[in-house]
Amino acid sequence: LITELPPAAYGEVVSAFSANPAGNNGIKPDKIFGALAKKAQDFYTGGGTSSTDAGKALIKEMNDFRPDKPYSVGPYKVDPASVTAAQLTMVRNTGGLFADKVNFDKVVVYQGETAEITPLVLNGDVDYATHGFPLATDKAFQDKGYRIIRGPILTGPALLRGAPNRRWRRDELAVDLQRDCLPD
Repeated sequence: LITELPPAAYGEVVSAFSANPAGNNGIKPDKIFGALAKKAQDFYTGGGTSSTDAGKALIKEMNDFRPDKPYSVGPYKVDPASVTAAQLTMVRNTGGLFADKVNFDKVVVYQGETAEITPLVLNGDVDYATHGFPLATDKAFQDKGYRIIRGPILTGPALLRGAPNRRWRRDELAVDLQRDCLPD
């Protein structure tokens, strides 16, 4: 969503697009969005506003813009030919940031909830999953020798009260901590 920014901000936008955040790999967002950013900068620094027909057309043009392919500055990029409703493949982005540090040439990302992912894990098609598997499935994974890492689930004893900006909520907390500290 594009909204109207003060003219000074557009200089910063163009500068940010021109920056090369990925070091010396040659991928610059300016190559993708630079012309639109420059057009917006010229429009707004020239006194244009989003409320005019020209401003609305510029916003529509910017919102409708779709790059010709998925770009990436990181170690992987999406292979457009692999994208389906069930999965996508990200391939190594040679020259991308940290591409020389990752240990896989491709990463396959599967779409689905536990019922769809469980057979893939049981077949050995998945190396890593974060789903909440039922106990019987968990046992089947362990029987196959899978290593299961159990992270903290962030539950347990807690004082879960609402916003402390209301007197009665502060009083509730005071009672929880020390009963005799309530004001008269």
